[in-house]
Amino acid sequence: MERRYVVGIGPGKSGSTWLYTFLRSSREVCCSNVKETDYFLSKSTPNETEYLQKFFPSRQHHKLFCEVSNTYLYHPDFMARAAALGCKIELITILRDPVDRAISHVAHLMRNGKKFNCLADALYESPDILVRGLYVSYLQNFRNLPPGLNLHVLSFDDLVRDEAVFQQSLLARLGMDADLLTDDRSRRFSRAVARNKHIARLTKTLARQFRRAGLGSVVQSIKDGPVPSILYKEAGVETDLRVEPSTLHFMREFYAKADRKLQLEWSIDTSGWQSQSDV
Repeated sequence: MERRYVVGIGPGKSGSTWLYTFLRSSREVCCSNVKETDYFLSKSTPNETEYLQKFFPSRQHHKLFCEVSNTYLYHPDFMARAAALGCKIELITILRDPVDRAISHVAHLMRNGKKFNCLADALYESPDILVRGLYVSYLQNFRNLPPGLNLHVLSFDDLVRDEAVFQQSLLARLGMDADLLTDDRSRRFSRAVARNKHIARLTKTLARQFRRAGLGSVVQSIKDGPVPSILYKEAGVETDLRVEPSTLHFMREFYAKADRKLQLEWSIDTSGWQSQSDV
């Protein structure tokens, strides 16, 4: 049986951690020792042996391998580089209402020390947060997939609506055996805030330095342990981020055409996104 790969390609704040955690709960899947390897963004020619040795050290009894990235969706060279691996790869993207995704993105930055007076200021300072919600433009890069690559476009709304049904649908798409799932299932969606913003900011800085030094697996091990629960607590609301109705209206208008095109071309129901109130 040949090796197969599952690669979550983003976007961020749309269930990528859920996907990684859920796939790790299957005994037939070997997940990368760090969630985001960024392997397909490097300039070197992709090589399966190198890829396995670097990110899947415990691979002896597996035929299905997985990694999840928040950014592969946005890189025009990703598909060609993934195809160069010469393997069968199932690509997964879970798409979330772009307005909700942008707000969650900004809230995440604020929880980790960024300061914004309001949502409008955040979008002005970091316009890429807004542009990343134009999903249909990025999906054009995946129109003509090379042999061996297969793309699954899923809806975050479906995941939130009924997680169990979403899990079963995902398993069926990937040809995975539900009986091989362990009790270590995916965690429900929750929002966390730092117990101490200064300590959380320092921890994030150290984590980035570790990743740059090639120690991403160490960071992932820490994230899988008790440290996150010590540094963070569950929040009742996203943050104290101020979201003006005028900004929401602008964002709905900004995404309207792309959302309609997404529904038409990729069969993702975006009607609920556009029908949401602007208040």
